[in-house]
Amino acid sequence: MHKHLQNLERLCQKMQFRYGVDDDLVVQLKHELRSLESRNSADHARANQSRGRRRDEESPMPVH
Repeated sequence: MHKHLQNLERLCQKMQFRYGVDDDLVVQLKHELRSLESRNSADHARANQSRGRRRDEESPMPVH
């Protein structure tokens, strides 16, 4: 997914250079790109959170 986001960012930069920052397609692409980035970071946070929880549940270390 990271590579996909990088490709979309490069496309956005090319479109900005070619059509300008205020072009409707550029604005829409930026909005969708930010949406994907936030969704991706939320997915990573959830995965890391559940991974840590599993580790805590698996380690039967006594607490003194």
